[in-house]
Amino acid sequence: MKKILQILSLFFLTIANAQDFNGFIIDETTQEPIPFAHIIIEGSGFGAISKIDGSFIIPFKFAEFEFTISSLGYESRFLKLNRDVFSSPIKLKQKISILEDVQIVAPKYKNTWLNDFNFPSSGLYGVRTGGEISTYIYESEEFANALLKNIVIYVHNISENNYLRLHIYDNDLVCSCPGNELLDTNYIIKGGVKNTWINIDLRSSILRIPENGLFVSFEGLRINNIEKKDTLELGGFSKSIKFGNHTFRKDFLGNWKPQKNPQDIDVVNVLNLAVKIEIAYNKNRNSKIDQTEEIKYKSYTKRELMKIFGSRKVNSSIEYPNNSFNELVNSVYNAIENNDIPYMVNNLFVFDQESVENVYNELLNRKEQGEWIPVNEKKEILKDWNEILINIKNAKFIKLDSELYRVEFSNLNSKMVIVHNDGKTWKIVAKYHTGLSK
Repeated sequence: MKKILQILSLFFLTIANAQDFNGFIIDETTQEPIPFAHIIIEGSGFGAISKIDGSFIIPFKFAEFEFTISSLGYESRFLKLNRDVFSSPIKLKQKISILEDVQIVAPKYKNTWLNDFNFPSSGLYGVRTGGEISTYIYESEEFANALLKNIVIYVHNISENNYLRLHIYDNDLVCSCPGNELLDTNYIIKGGVKNTWINIDLRSSILRIPENGLFVSFEGLRINNIEKKDTLELGGFSKSIKFGNHTFRKDFLGNWKPQKNPQDIDVVNVLNLAVKIEIAYNKNRNSKIDQTEEIKYKSYTKRELMKIFGSRKVNSSIEYPNNSFNELVNSVYNAIENNDIPYMVNNLFVFDQESVENVYNELLNRKEQGEWIPVNEKKEILKDWNEILINIKNAKFIKLDSELYRVEFSNLNSKMVIVHNDGKTWKIVAKYHTGLSK
């Protein structure tokens, strides 16, 4: 009988210890709860968001896992999941930000709107709890270093059980996707609104538009853990496809994925997030770029290359995309490996005026020899591009003019490429079709 009681005691003790972890997150200085903080269990694919009172729950099955807690305006914490960690509230330390002293005084600064339009078109984007929808706002030379004043978003419907949080990111040129968070303050849109414009005043944050533009993003939040259907719908507006579709989605674990148009469907316009930005810019700045120092680059036309060399038909959006630097490098590597040299030269490269004829003659010679790239040469070229692929996260972009960048790699002192970005696609600036840059 005593043994049975011991077994039962152990059984109930196990059940008690197997309870989920209940935690609270507070500000280290003010002792106030921190709502909407992200809790990510490393290597598990699981995450949670703290509620209004700073509380959150993590299932027992993740015991002894490591997890990260992060929130806008606070330093992140990396902890191991056990009972000791949850014996008291988890404290986050505020980041120390030194704001620059900026005064907007006429006549030096002038106000204007970017992405200005009257009403969204008949389209919308849905946002899941914990996910984000983001759109790119290009910063032209005319508004260089402009100050952000207001962001206005059109909301179709946010149910009362949900919130939206604003994020602003710089442009990560490797993936042409959202990069570093620029905000250190929570800007929250409460639920219970339909078919209206929401204005967010950013003047207190004192943010300037980065050199390569920025992404405006909205994250879906739920104010409690009650299982109700999310209604988080944001407006969209139609924009010509020639400007590109710069809308991205972010999953709960922080991975950005671009919105893709259906394959093999010709699209005239694309749907972008219905966001407008008011800025203050220096009106005395010359809005025209000095063209005297810029070099014009061109691609061969399809007719020029196809007529002489021919090429198999490829689906560029699938086989050789180049909407970001990352995609471009991968596509160049694959094109060389697959011997799709005519396609590569025509679609992934541009040339200055001096090198156009030289490259063309080189292509003719290669065709006569019956081999686009000799085996030994191809092996070395692929090795070079593979090193770039391995170190692509360490790429440093140095702007040469409005569309030209020199890309250097911290771990590859002798490697660099010159790339051209027209706001939609990336291409290698090259003298030789083999992939050697200037």
